[in-house]
Amino acid sequence: MSIRFRILTPLVAAVGMAGAVLLAVPASAQPTCVDTAPRTTLCSTNGSSSLTTSPPPMNNWPWYGGGFGFGGFVIGLG
Repeated sequence: MSIRFRILTPLVAAVGMAGAVLLAVPASAQPTCVDTAPRTTLCSTNGSSSLTTSPPPMNNWPWYGGGFGFGGFVIGLG
């Protein structure tokens, strides 16, 4: 092999790779999101979709069972 062929082949390959990188179309992987309900979001890309939902906030006191703050049954004798 000649010296010219050994230098020219990698140089052409490097220029071709640089051109491919510079002219490549950037990937559009940003999802498109739509609110389908008050606490539900549907996001989709070209090949996948994701449904995200959350429970409503607990804006009252927690319910423990019997009365307000007392859980279970109370049995009194006497």
